[in-house]
Amino acid sequence: MVVYDISKRSTFDNIDKWISELKNSGDEDVFILIVGNKCDLEEQREITQEEAGKKAEMFKCAFIETSAMQAVNIEKAFNILVENVSKKYINKDNNSGKNIDDVKGDAIVLNKNDNNKENDVSNGTNKKKKCCKN
Repeated sequence: MVVYDISKRSTFDNIDKWISELKNSGDEDVFILIVGNKCDLEEQREITQEEAGKKAEMFKCAFIETSAMQAVNIEKAFNILVENVSKKYINKDNNSGKNIDDVKGDAIVLNKNDNNKENDVSNGTNKKKKCCKN
């Protein structure tokens, strides 16, 4: 999930970098959902839905706009992500006979970095990444 703020052009301009990094450090066919957040700030909008949609098409990604403040499309965004990741996992392990129910309890590593265990969600720590404030 790559999230930008619809009212801040700089956050949208960073999408190319983030998607490239995801594709370079993960599976080539990683599912990416571009999320334009703060759609409740329509009067402050700097990125149109059309512009974001074109970028999603360019990268062959899914796209949705949300508002965390007003709870618009939040559940839908996560459902899209979970459905597509689940399909990929099931398809990948289809030959082994695994079912999604067989993987309960498996940790999903969002940002694996052997030199920085703070970024590995499987180690059970609740530490924030260095990029986060307080």
